[in-house]
Amino acid sequence: IGDGFNDTVYAIAVKDDGQIWVGGQFTTYNGQTASKIILLNADGSIDTNFVSGTGFNDTCFTIKINYDNKLFVGGLFTSYNGITTNSIIRLNTDGSVDTSFVYGTGFNGAVRSIVVQSDNKILVGGEFTNYNGTSANRIIRLNSDGTIDTSFTVGTGFNFQVYSIELQSDGKILAAGLFNTYSG
Repeated sequence: IGDGFNDTVYAIAVKDDGQIWVGGQFTTYNGQTASKIILLNADGSIDTNFVSGTGFNDTCFTIKINYDNKLFVGGLFTSYNGITTNSIIRLNTDGSVDTSFVYGTGFNGAVRSIVVQSDNKILVGGEFTNYNGTSANRIIRLNSDGTIDTSFTVGTGFNFQVYSIELQSDGKILAAGLFNTYSG
């Protein structure tokens, strides 16, 4: 890895072929520009087929690989490669934006955790209180196109930040964070 990253790494996702997505607060990897996201080969070298351009303007906290190898990225950012995006985006494997995922105005706070369910719905947790102007107190489920899954009702949600979400084999959702109440 040479000199490695110049700042904090928050997210790692390993592809089936052994390549490694890395996200965080860093701006360089081994002396090469890497603005908050990079794709490494299994040996630690940079995959130059992934082109992020100017990358994210702020921290990347979570990376999840979708069933089609597209990449969900969540964080505190408001832009990616000059394109406005509030805390969530889906990227193609070459680093371009997947425009079939429509996030609109996005989240009003950081996304800390993303889980892609087997039905391709996306659970999102974080520090936000709305998504596209709709109340979503720190947890929401999106359809695969970025629209809100209205069948997922959380009432008033969590009263404070959600840092991690995991899905149990029985479909139940585990959430961890700084909250002490959920839906009252």
